[in-house]
Amino acid sequence: MTSPRREIDVQEIARTLSKISSNDLPHIENRLHRIDIRLEGIDANIAWSGKLLLGLTVAGASLAVGVIITLVF
Repeated sequence: MTSPRREIDVQEIARTLSKISSNDLPHIENRLHRIDIRLEGIDANIAWSGKLLLGLTVAGASLAVGVIITLVF
């Protein structure tokens, strides 16, 4: 005797496998291509954010050194 939850899981797996088997390759390739484009955009945003963070760190350090020099002398 199987539990109702296990029966639902088996039905869900069967439905998912049916969807996968009925999908054609161009459709899957198109979806993967869109995912690649999104990942490239994320990589570009991370690279740009890293450069901005480096620039702001240098500017902050320069400001701190300038304030210390002004206060000391």
